[in-house]
Amino acid sequence: MRVLVISSDSNVFTEGSAVARRFRLQAQTVERLDVLVPHGPGNLVQIAGNAAARGFGLRKTAGFFRTIAAGWRLQRPDVVSTQDPFLIGLLGWVIACLRGAKLHVQVHTDVFDQNFSAHSLGNRFKVFLARFILSRADLIRAVSERIRTSIEAKVGHLHISVLPVYIDPERAVRAVPLNRRQKYPNFTKLILSVARLEPEKDVGGTLRIMKQILEIEPGAGLVVLGKGSELNSLQSLAQELGIEANVVFEPYQDPF
Repeated sequence: MRVLVISSDSNVFTEGSAVARRFRLQAQTVERLDVLVPHGPGNLVQIAGNAAARGFGLRKTAGFFRTIAAGWRLQRPDVVSTQDPFLIGLLGWVIACLRGAKLHVQVHTDVFDQNFSAHSLGNRFKVFLARFILSRADLIRAVSERIRTSIEAKVGHLHISVLPVYIDPERAVRAVPLNRRQKYPNFTKLILSVARLEPEKDVGGTLRIMKQILEIEPGAGLVVLGKGSELNSLQSLAQELGIEANVVFEPYQDPF
């Protein structure tokens, strides 16, 4: 089986990252695995002997069309798998239609929860797009039973599998404990947010909630661990909210 993955996670280009290791494991089960990251760095890396990842070093709009072109040039995949049902999902659907491949869509958040659509106009558009993409998928992977039930209620899709995000417990055992009081001596309480800094992760929502927390616990601190296209805008948002002294943006590293 030849599989093409459309991803928004540029950590695949970081050697030794959990994402790169996960794709390497997946490559062992298929004939060919290609990963396209529309707004990832302009790199082509070999993940394994039968697997490669390509980014285009462009913003999302330009990267969108470059990804379609790359999907057309690759050897025809049997399955196109997308890591969300939004713009990444739309990309996957277009390529699957052009190449005559099956469409597999992964869903990591409850897009049909009323709080999701109420958050912003952009999220309401995402709900519309998700309904369009999921109704056309050949197979859907949800990360929890709650999300599977939500999709069935709104889309009526019968081919939904539940597969939580894989966590390696041995890495947690081997991890060296962090002396948080030494590293963050000014914080009486510490909150850790581990996420890709991309729109679908809504780290901006985390910052707004942090502002409310500081009204009750002024000595609290938020550590944001991750990287992505929204880093600069999130740093600016922290300043606008007046909480920059209580928020630390750490560069990407092993979350454990």
